[in-house]
Amino acid sequence: MPVTNQSTFHRSLRPIVAFAFFTITAASAFGTCHATGPNASGNASGSNWNNVMKLPAAPVRGDVYYLADGSYGTYSPTTATSGTTRITIKKAQSYDYGRVSDGCTNDISAGWNVATMGSSQAVFSGVGGTVSTTGNQGYYTFDGNGKTTTAGCGVSPAVNAAASDCGIKMSASGTSASTYGVLWINSTYDSGVSRATGWSVRYVEIAGAGDAEINVSNGNEHTLYCRNGCNNFLFEHNYVHDCGTDCIDTPYGSGVTFNLNHFRRNPIPTAANHGQFWLADGDQNDDYVWSNNLIQDMVGTAYWAVLNGGQASNWEIYNNVIFQTDPTRHIDTGTFVVINSGSNAQNINIIGNTWVNDHSTYSGHFTFACEGICTGTITFENNLLYQIVDDQDGTNPVGSSQFPSTIANHNSYINVPGTIGLLGASDVDVASGASSPFANWSSYHFQIAGESKNVNGGLVLSSPYDFDALGSSRPGSDGDWDRGAFEYSPQIPSPPTGLTGVVQ
Repeated sequence: MPVTNQSTFHRSLRPIVAFAFFTITAASAFGTCHATGPNASGNASGSNWNNVMKLPAAPVRGDVYYLADGSYGTYSPTTATSGTTRITIKKAQSYDYGRVSDGCTNDISAGWNVATMGSSQAVFSGVGGTVSTTGNQGYYTFDGNGKTTTAGCGVSPAVNAAASDCGIKMSASGTSASTYGVLWINSTYDSGVSRATGWSVRYVEIAGAGDAEINVSNGNEHTLYCRNGCNNFLFEHNYVHDCGTDCIDTPYGSGVTFNLNHFRRNPIPTAANHGQFWLADGDQNDDYVWSNNLIQDMVGTAYWAVLNGGQASNWEIYNNVIFQTDPTRHIDTGTFVVINSGSNAQNINIIGNTWVNDHSTYSGHFTFACEGICTGTITFENNLLYQIVDDQDGTNPVGSSQFPSTIANHNSYINVPGTIGLLGASDVDVASGASSPFANWSSYHFQIAGESKNVNGGLVLSSPYDFDALGSSRPGSDGDWDRGAFEYSPQIPSPPTGLTGVVQ
């Protein structure tokens, strides 16, 4: 199929199975549905679209709140957790607006007008709550109700879809750049409050403060922030852009999954604010998964930074494309770094990812740094690095790992100059002059253009690595395992057009 008008970063089949308990739980929780909007109309009961209610501050557990288009301001739900019963806040769309066939026990479809209620976004100027006054707020779903199968959702430049596919938008507009963030969960630290459990955020656009954050002294806009921590947290098919200091801060948590998102840009560091893509300064327990994401134009200390006594263990980072299109963007210390005394990381698997056109400000720093305690193993296999740039002197961007136990092999370094500190016996090392292996990466087409010795020869691995970011099996039909986020698949010719026949 032609890829001219569509990104090739599609849904992976394997993560659908792995995440089924999140999505099935949300769907099976449907009880009473309500028609909600920025303003009430009719008798304000929410019983249908002729009688719209305002989105309540204390939504009822087990119920579903359909959102019409419009601006909702800052929203801080106050309903505390009750077992595992979920609250679902969902964008009404032309194909899903509160009928029994949509999963509701009641029909709210009367008065539905797709032109005024289901053609744009439900926009919030920040969403979150304060745990110390409301208790442990778990089992919330914010669902923009999109259909995109690519990484991200509508308005993402990698996705050919209308903004309404990101049916919900959360924006820093109208909030201070120095507040906790745009989506904040458990935002007031309270050591006596347990972590929020069971949040699901899907098909949401989150717009941070961006470069405005650099003007805030000691700014603290993490864009997505789980201050007391989040367990069993699913963040999928979202478009997060113009982040503040950090895109994500989840200082505590386990069972956390970031899948099929597009993250794009955070501000260039200053003395007041020096960020990174993701920050950990607490205990990140088992089952952290980063899969099938686009991570674009990040700048700062690292992509993943464990700081200030943070702990990270048993992570899976696979099938992501990490790239830069802006030459002013750069990473200072490494891809995955552990900094400051008391910080610790162990058993980190970085498998089958693609890096394209990434820049580092320090020679030899585009790797794994450890100033803390690094036990266990960091594994770096089947990755594809193309055109990595050392902005300091252009000679040696990829250095050696500072983890005491590092497995690094079966990777491809294409147009990466200098001595590769991670080089293994089965690695490919082409320092310069190689053509791009991608269909058209500058237009978000990261699929492999054809079989090549520069990308062949990946190590055969078991689940979850045996499917690529398209959902294609590894190895491919040719029996070879390709490196990077994609397995090469020959394009199927389009059927002929303009044919005529004779009617008998």
